[in-house]
Amino acid sequence: DVYKRQVMSFDLGSSFELIAGDSLCNDSVLHCSLHFFGASQLFGAVYAVGDAPGVLFGQGVAQQCLPRKVDTSHLVTFFSNNAGSTWTPIHVSKVFCV
Repeated sequence: DVYKRQVMSFDLGSSFELIAGDSLCNDSVLHCSLHFFGASQLFGAVYAVGDAPGVLFGQGVAQQCLPRKVDTSHLVTFFSNNAGSTWTPIHVSKVFCV
């Protein structure tokens, strides 16, 4: 099986990195990263407001790879105040935006 992982660019697409999530997973998960989900579930959704540079919100999971099926009862809302360099879980619930 081929597992998919989401990546993020901090230099307009010149290079890509996994979305840091190691500090958010338990110790048994190797190479943990964040995976965000939007209305289509094909592409991750991260939301930003133009008047607040660097402030991002996203909803997803922290685990090794992108799950094949999303259980919305396990989604977490994540917050970043440094343009996605680090993320903090702020709410565990069902989808808050689609």
